Amino acid sequence: MCRLLGRQVLDGRRPSWGAFEDKTVGDGVFDAAGVQRAPSLVVPAQESALRDSGRKLDEGAGTVWSGDARDGVNGGGEFVRWVRTPAAAARAIELFSARCDRVRVAPFLDGVPCSIHGIVLPDGVADLRPVELLVLRGEDDRFVYAGMSTWWAPPAHDRDVMRTAARAVGAHLSRTVGFRGGFSVDGVLTAQGWLPTELNPRFAGGLTTIARALDRFPLQFLQAALVAGIDTGLTARRLEEGLLAAAEERRNMVMHALTAELRPEDTVTESVVREGRHLRRAAEGQSPTGTVEIGPASLGAMVRYRPADSTMSIGDRAAPLACALLEFSDREYGTGFGACTAAPDL
Repeated sequence: MCRLLGRQVLDGRRPSWGAFEDKTVGDGVFDAAGVQRAPSLVVPAQESALRDSGRKLDEGAGTVWSGDARDGVNGGGEFVRWVRTPAAAARAIELFSARCDRVRVAPFLDGVPCSIHGIVLPDGVADLRPVELLVLRGEDDRFVYAGMSTWWAPPAHDRDVMRTAARAVGAHLSRTVGFRGGFSVDGVLTAQGWLPTELNPRFAGGLTTIARALDRFPLQFLQAALVAGIDTGLTARRLEEGLLAAAEERRNMVMHALTAELRPEDTVTESVVREGRHLRRAAEGQSPTGTVEIGPASLGAMVRYRPADSTMSIGDRAAPLACALLEFSDREYGTGFGACTAAPDL
C-alpha cells in the first residue's frame, strides 16, 4: 500500500515495482521467468561501448538502441533508435551520452510490433490477448508511436507463446516484489516467432484498449484496488475468462499521434475515405471510412483517427492505416511527421 502524508494513495506503485520501468532491465526479468528472447547487451552510454556492441549484435538489418530511465520514465520511442549506418550511430551516441547512463543494444527484429498484457491478482495471473502496437518506421532512425489495435490476430501458436510469457513474467514479478495489477510485455512477431523487447510494469495502454470492450466493468478501479492491496474477491481465472470473451467479441483501435510542429487553438474534425494506402477527404454524398480529428495537446497537436462502423475486420492490421493517417495530416495540416512505413507481417 502506498501512502503520502499519512494518507493512502490509490494506484500508486511501490518503488520496487517502478524500478522495472527501465528498458535496460527487462531482459533480466525475461531470463529469470524463462522467456526466450533475442540476444542483447547493456553497456555504458559511451561511444566505444555502443559501437562495439552494435557491431557484435548486427545480424544484417542494424541494431536497436534503447536508453535507460536515468532522468525519468520515457516512452513512445523517445529513447529508441534504429542504428543502421555510421551516421545513425553518431546521432544515437550524441543523444544517449547526454541523457542516459546505460543503453540496451539488440539486433533489429523484423516483424509485427505487438504486446501481451497480464493482470496480477493475489491468486495468480490473468493473461489476455495480443495487441498490435502501431509502431511505425519513421525518418532519422526513429520509430513513431501511433496507438494500438485489437483487430489484429496472430497465429494460434504465437498467441499461446505470448500468453505463456505473460503468465511467467507476472508470476515472477509477484513472487519477487509482490507485484499487483496490470503490466505489458512488448515484442515483435518475427518469421521465427515472437520475441519480447521490453517490460512495462503498469496499467499499459493496451489494457485501456481492451477495457473499451467492457460494458460496465471498471477495470481501472480494479487496478487501483489491486495496487492498494484491497481484496476484491475476484480470481485471476474469472477475470481472464471475462476479459478474453469481451475482447474477442468487441475489437477496438486507438489511433493517435502527437506533434510539436503546430499548436492549433481549436479542434477540427472531418470525414475521410481510404483509397489504397492513402486517406482523402470524403466528397459530398460519399460514405466515409472514418474521421480525422486534429486539436490542441500539451506538446502541440494531437491527431486522431476513428474508423466508421464495419470498416475493420478481424485480422486486419492497423499500422498501414496509421501511416495513411500521418501522411494525410502532414499533407493537409503540416504536422511534420514525415514519411512512415508499417512493419511487414512475416
